[in-house]
Amino acid sequence: GGHLVSSHPVTVVSDTASYLALYSHPSAPLRSGATRNRSAIPLSERIDRWMEMADNGVGPLEERVSSETHVLTLTPENSWHSVWLFWNLEWQTKAWHVNFQAPIERTTRGILVQDHQLDIVVKPDLSWSWKDEDEFEELVARGFYSDWQISSIRAEAERMARVIEDHGPPSAEWEDWRPDADWQVPKIPEDWRDLERSL
Repeated sequence: GGHLVSSHPVTVVSDTASYLALYSHPSAPLRSGATRNRSAIPLSERIDRWMEMADNGVGPLEERVSSETHVLTLTPENSWHSVWLFWNLEWQTKAWHVNFQAPIERTTRGILVQDHQLDIVVKPDLSWSWKDEDEFEELVARGFYSDWQISSIRAEAERMARVIEDHGPPSAEWEDWRPDADWQVPKIPEDWRDLERSL
């Protein structure tokens, strides 16, 4: 609905024609209005809240911190997906996610990401499963997405499922990546509210 749901400071690892690679530090500060513990809420109520947020926004964003997890996101240019690599604090691989989203929009201060709720989760043994498929299908049934968005999301989801089955996770070359030891945890800029108003 054009409303800001969360704001995350990240470190740019690489910005090339192949990928925009971003690193999210463990326990980094963020601002969020996303529903806490949403999996404990019945599906219909979750989607009621989603539809309300699309109309009215989420209200003031809370100060929060990210999980105790290293996260690297890889977003191809003009792509309807990004790949998320997750490690624990000891750099043991937890999982990969393929996150389905609209192509990113670049601004003078960062990027805007419109998440489409559907994900693929890939375990270290390369088995995979859909995540939040029920929420995506309920949003489709309620008319949250346009027909063009639905066809684009589903086509990309099917394509990425084939990629995983044929070649393994598309993030394999990044599995041994580690951040520079000198990198500091980024902070939320003091004028972050100006970024919200600029959407």
